[in-house]
Amino acid sequence: MWRGKDFWVEKIKNITDEWRITVFDGKVIARGLKWPGGEPVRKSVVVKRGLEVRNRMTGWVMRHDVEPTDEMREIAKKAVKCLGDLYGGVDIVRAIGERLFVLEVNTGQGMDNYTCGQYVKAVKRWVGVG
Repeated sequence: MWRGKDFWVEKIKNITDEWRITVFDGKVIARGLKWPGGEPVRKSVVVKRGLEVRNRMTGWVMRHDVEPTDEMREIAKKAVKCLGDLYGGVDIVRAIGERLFVLEVNTGQGMDNYTCGQYVKAVKRWVGVG
């Protein structure tokens, strides 16, 4: 049964929320709750294998007025560190029962003005300017 597959993943059921937590040099510099509050670029919802894709193309935006849990922040920092990267935007989902899953670490993430500004501040601190 396992032959022919590189890896298997658990299907995540009952997702309650999805976050992008941005880490730079071991510190959380930005956070956003993915929220279905924007105008979709496409009129139809993009669906892959029955799952809605939560991105700007389908009208999802980042809310920066809410805070992730401390546990989410720590998981995001560990995910970036585990990969040996200096920075990354970590996508984390929470399922019913408060179970957390890391979906991916983006090192070329799409950014809004808030996240871009936080990166600028972090890089300036890192190189010792400003």
